Amino acid sequence: MRRLAAAAAVVALVVGVAGPAWAHATLLSVDPRSGSTVDVRPQAVTLRFSESVDPPAAVAVTGPSGQQVGVGAPAVLGERVSQRLLSADTGPGEYVVRYQVLSSDGHVVTGTTDFTVSGRAGPGVPGN
Repeated sequence: MRRLAAAAAVVALVVGVAGPAWAHATLLSVDPRSGSTVDVRPQAVTLRFSESVDPPAAVAVTGPSGQQVGVGAPAVLGERVSQRLLSADTGPGEYVVRYQVLSSDGHVVTGTTDFTVSGRAGPGVPGN
């Protein structure tokens, strides 16, 4: 019985101390929201993770005809990663965002999200 109690105590200690280190960043939100439709293509895509991520990060944004629309390297600030987009109009359609970030625990986290641009500018919004 003592061995069982000692083993349980060791397991509880290891899990209690190392548990948070085993977790890695997960995507909490993206702007524009995944699967959403926006009237006008944004100037940037911003991903927010459950914890800080370490540079470098990679974010590739492709437009409706498969062209790359990201400009420069993504900016990493804590749990947020932002990727600027081309200033030129790249048209309506589906935009795909592929990302790869490094969790603070050293795990590489990858994923894909998307949004659609309708191309219909609202009142007072420059565009189409």
